[in-house]
Amino acid sequence: MRGTIPSQLALLTDMRYLRLNENKHGHLPGFTGKIPTEIGTMPYLQRLYLYHNSLEGKVPDGLAYLSLCEVLWLHDNQLTGTIPSMLLRMQRLYALSLSANMLTGTIPTQLGMMTRLSVLALNKNDLIGTIPWELSQLTKLTELRLQNNTLSGTIPLVLRELHNLEKVALRHNPNLCGKVPRKLKLVEGDII
Repeated sequence: MRGTIPSQLALLTDMRYLRLNENKHGHLPGFTGKIPTEIGTMPYLQRLYLYHNSLEGKVPDGLAYLSLCEVLWLHDNQLTGTIPSMLLRMQRLYALSLSANMLTGTIPTQLGMMTRLSVLALNKNDLIGTIPWELSQLTKLTELRLQNNTLSGTIPLVLRELHNLEKVALRHNPNLCGKVPRKLKLVEGDII
């Protein structure tokens, strides 16, 4: 499929899963244009998969109104801007992937308040700054992917308090230093 995502999809108010992913093939871009803000008005949407397209623009703040959303996968697009702190409203979210875009700025400390998150993937962006210690509040986190950014500072030791964390990917952050706590398993090939 290709073209833009029609805003009229929001009229499908009973929809629970929206999968418009994996449409980029070779030189074909898949879906292009911006993510329609209207998607945020779909009251029963639980899973939104828009990854592996050529979507651009900012992550719409309106997505934060998807109060029942559990999975938000927007990776492998051309999204720009910062990670919206409005996403904090998505309290049921357990999987968030914004990787492989062109997002800038810092990792919002507010992400530490999204206590249901088990997967957080922000890798392959242009994120700067430190890894917020607030991520240690994500006690259900099993996978943390922050590799291929421009993060700096010391790896927070409080990550060792995340007893469910199984996979951590931090490589290719040239100004990030410190040791990954022993109990954490680095994703294969991840060397700091």
